[in-house]
Amino acid sequence: MKSPQPDTHRPNGEAGEARELSLLVSVPQAAHLLNLSVAYTWRLVHTGRLEVVRIDRRVQVRRSALDAFIAAHCVTSEAHYMGTAEPALE
Repeated sequence: MKSPQPDTHRPNGEAGEARELSLLVSVPQAAHLLNLSVAYTWRLVHTGRLEVVRIDRRVQVRRSALDAFIAAHCVTSEAHYMGTAEPALE
């Protein structure tokens, strides 16, 4: 019996690794990575809050744009998490 040949088009023959190394992801893939709905992710795209790359009719999201989006929405204190600029006084 012949052993399966590695896929030479993908690093180490792994389809999953190639996806992780990809610089661009689709909007549904971006939604999955951000743990958001696809509809909400499209809304972020249409409002310009999530930067995309348009190649012909395809809309792709850079992995660096996902990193930037996450960095821009990081919460560093409870005050920001609660939606106030300053901590509440007790």
